[in-house]
Amino acid sequence: MRYIPAKPMQSTCGAFDCMVTYAEKAAAKSAQRRAKAERIAAMEDRKIIRLKKESTRRLSWYADKAQASVNAYRRAVLLEAGEVCISCGKPSRSGKYHAGHFIPRNREPALRFAHLNIWLQCYSCNVSKSGNQLEYRKALMARADVGQEAVAWLEGPHEFPRLRQDDYRRIESDHKQLLKALKA
Repeated sequence: MRYIPAKPMQSTCGAFDCMVTYAEKAAAKSAQRRAKAERIAAMEDRKIIRLKKESTRRLSWYADKAQASVNAYRRAVLLEAGEVCISCGKPSRSGKYHAGHFIPRNREPALRFAHLNIWLQCYSCNVSKSGNQLEYRKALMARADVGQEAVAWLEGPHEFPRLRQDDYRRIESDHKQLLKALKA
């Protein structure tokens, strides 16, 4: 049977059971509103914390993320082309390759993201033999798509571009999109 209030603003019929049921429903609604408000506040707190973390991160953190993205893309391109270690010419024993830089990043930061400077290397050549530079150079010179001019350019002087946080983010997102397109 449907309840019809006798007075304005009357919410229950006055029976104890009816008042308890009404109070329980009101408490449940109130608890839902509080929980929703707490979730929203927590989301705002997380957003503020994320923004604070980003503002305190060093520029090198963004550069490292961009480098990881460029390396992943470059490895995928070269593996799809059937390339092997550029220094020793052998496939990696573990099947995993490093994105080895011909001119090391610390020696020439301007070439850090240059695709021409990044080739597949096995662990042994990249880590144990410190890049195996002599064999790396010979292999680059012998490649038809690289050649002596490109190697001379890589070995020449370069002006370091002053990259900002936005530049590193753009490099990272561009290479992630390229990698996604390559895998699709």
